[in-house]
Amino acid sequence: EHWALDGEGWAHLAWGPIEADLAGRVHAAEWPDRDTLAAAYRDLRDAVGPAGSVSSERARQALCGPGLAHPRCPEVAGRILRVLEELKLVACEEAAPARTLRVLSSGGTSLERSRAYVAYRQRREEGARCLSDRRPKTS
Repeated sequence: EHWALDGEGWAHLAWGPIEADLAGRVHAAEWPDRDTLAAAYRDLRDAVGPAGSVSSERARQALCGPGLAHPRCPEVAGRILRVLEELKLVACEEAAPARTLRVLSSGGTSLERSRAYVAYRQRREEGARCLSDRRPKTS
């Protein structure tokens, strides 16, 4: 921006408020928040079969967000699973013949007990600050 404003000629922003807002929403969706984690946990709990576990395919569907207009990508699903595992709300079992996921608890817990959640929250907040600094100035 400094070089563009320092010289002669024209410089045009390649984004406006709408694009900045979209970038902020996309960034926030990459880092699971309390509501996202709660929804994923409920979806996993609802997918539990008679054996008391969730098959890998049903777990994938639950973690990606059934019914969402834009399903969560595998990276976000993995972040959700990591937090839920750290909080001991779910457990992955890799016994033959297939991987399963057990839902362990429905009791309340502090998300801050998860190191991953704390790190993800910091990344979400840092990205929001960075993107807000890039918003076009209106006069």
